[in-house]
Amino acid sequence: MKSWRTMSICLLTLFLTILMGCSFSQESGEATGSSIILEFSEIETITDAGVQLAYDDVHEVKKIDNSFMVYKKTASDSHLYLGSVRDKQLTEYGFVGEETYIQDFTKNEESLFGRPMTLITGICGANCVENYLFEQVDGQPQLILKLSGHVLVADLNEDGEKEVVMMQGSPQIEIHVYKRIGDQIMKVNLNEEIGLTNSVTYNSQTNVFEMIINNETKQYRYDTDSDSLISL
Repeated sequence: MKSWRTMSICLLTLFLTILMGCSFSQESGEATGSSIILEFSEIETITDAGVQLAYDDVHEVKKIDNSFMVYKKTASDSHLYLGSVRDKQLTEYGFVGEETYIQDFTKNEESLFGRPMTLITGICGANCVENYLFEQVDGQPQLILKLSGHVLVADLNEDGEKEVVMMQGSPQIEIHVYKRIGDQIMKVNLNEEIGLTNSVTYNSQTNVFEMIINNETKQYRYDTDSDSLISL
């Protein structure tokens, strides 16, 4: 009886040891294995855009085209705001940059998430960038995304439909990916998903994400079929 009890304790100890080892490997494998599963979430609702102003109450700085205008709220203000004008009525979208950098503001027509979009980018400092992404709805611009950071347009999975990669922060860089899933635009913060406290970078020329895991530089590509990063 004593030998059977001793054997049972040994078997139980061995089982628990194996179980703990498997659990540890599974947790650490999320960031060190051959793939990293990504959990996309819904984008935040934009609540601070759409304020209606009278055109005569602001100071125009630059018209981007027939729809969009950059302006100041007072003549002495250096802060610039983005709005769209229709019938002397101004729809304000928000802060877009500083007047010092007005020559560096850009407007680009892009095909994003499978639809034509307008991307307006303003500069507010050495590492300060504001981006507004619009879609035309019934002939009027509708704000889809408002992003603070360096934005790249990239076809991550090379399927012909481009996504948005936003790099944010300094010296530690965070990477946010925005993509269409079904009929919704969804997002993921790669740093949070992987649990990294150091930077994640994206190379647009090679379409590769780089990160340091356990003091080693790892390279990953995005795989749309599994919504994951695949190790190279």
